[in-house]
Amino acid sequence: MSFFVPFDFQKVGPPKPTDSSIFLSLFEEMEVYVIQFSTLPPGPSGKTIAEEAKKLADVLPAGTFQDEPYLSASYDSPFRVLRRHDEIWLKKRSAVTGGRSGEQERET
Repeated sequence: MSFFVPFDFQKVGPPKPTDSSIFLSLFEEMEVYVIQFSTLPPGPSGKTIAEEAKKLADVLPAGTFQDEPYLSASYDSPFRVLRRHDEIWLKKRSAVTGGRSGEQERET
């Protein structure tokens, strides 16, 4: 599970975790295809996430996205029952290299 660090804290650096099992991860900038859906608390199951990822992949042109890993995002607390906002993200393949997002172009 990950949490988004608000932009204001990204500029000055997020607070340091006090628990050694908690750590910070940085994601490089990426372009993604997104599908939004809604679930009941406590949030989407692994099965629902896989089904939604397949729905998104089925409407995209072949070869334009990275099949795995896909990312899921949930924006609501478990206490919100209705109109929850969940998403699946598929990384867009690089138009320059035809490879996966984030790959650098190689000279041949």
